[in-house]
Amino acid sequence: MVPDDAPRIAALIVSYRSHNRKSLASVFSTLPVDDYWVSRIRDAVEMLDRRSFCVIFCEKRLPDDSYNELPAEARARYPDVLFCIGEWDAYLNALRLGATEVLRCPLHSTDVGPAIIRAI
Repeated sequence: MVPDDAPRIAALIVSYRSHNRKSLASVFSTLPVDDYWVSRIRDAVEMLDRRSFCVIFCEKRLPDDSYNELPAEARARYPDVLFCIGEWDAYLNALRLGATEVLRCPLHSTDVGPAIIRAI
């Protein structure tokens, strides 16, 4: 349980799949999270220049590219960002690129909630 006075955090979600968006939105509704959604890597990189994020959720593949450049871009701007990517086969590569956590897709609140709490 997150205390009522917990600081709000900003989360960037890079996803084009509606079921992932719905899963995250249901978890975020119970947490102190301001969520920002984009569906392309290019938009995610642009968003990193506009706003500070504590947590980034990203799918392995998106319509315009894979997630490969995003962890390094995020780490360069925000060294403590918690980066989550959703497929186990990408686990080691994601960690090597700068991700701090890997969650299995489809996303479930029992996985997402603890990741948000760790970021807080």
